[in-house]
Amino acid sequence: MGSKLLGLEANTEQLTELAEIANIDLKEDLAGANLREVDLSGVDLSKADLRGADLRGAILQQTNLLDAKVEKALFGNNLGLSEATKQQLEKLGAIFEELPKQNLPWLTHLQKLPLPLSIPDQVLAQLLDYCQKAAQSSRLIGTKLVSAVEGLFPNQSHRLNELAQKVLLGYPRSVGVSSQAEAPFPRSYNAATSDEKMVLSLSAAKQIIDTLTVEVSLQQPRVER
Repeated sequence: MGSKLLGLEANTEQLTELAEIANIDLKEDLAGANLREVDLSGVDLSKADLRGADLRGAILQQTNLLDAKVEKALFGNNLGLSEATKQQLEKLGAIFEELPKQNLPWLTHLQKLPLPLSIPDQVLAQLLDYCQKAAQSSRLIGTKLVSAVEGLFPNQSHRLNELAQKVLLGYPRSVGVSSQAEAPFPRSYNAATSDEKMVLSLSAAKQIIDTLTVEVSLQQPRVER
């Protein structure tokens, strides 16, 4: 068996590439790996050794975790993980972290953002964390949006920059981004394409940052919100 990928930080494509180079079987060697916020959508992790791995914030839509070893693996705020699967993983020794308590009151407000469709609570919670950091920077708003969202979409900075400009120009009532520029939104976030999710997340981030930001001046030295 190859050596363990302890402390590994990589996206899905990098995981596969690193495994091939090191002659490592991912299904045997993910114990203790850092998979936090990695997009693992559709990845076959059946019978994988995930003991002690950090999967908090990892995207697990249609991820096969059947028979995976998950003792002391950390989960939380995972998009695409059903309640039934969560309960099964907990029975096998997985550890789930609840949403930060300080963010719970905010979620009620964020759920009311004027977006074409609702965004899952775990995504909103992550966006809020990222937006709180971005709002404190002195960078331009477009850069703030990208920095707030790129944690949800690893290695997609170039595409996010392109879409951020569209969002700032008032894009989208529909989020088609190429030949489907006028296509309507899908019925759910899970059914959205990658570009659609990016645009939705960027739009939500803009509204969150706007809400977190207040402007004061000599003429208006006090603002209440």
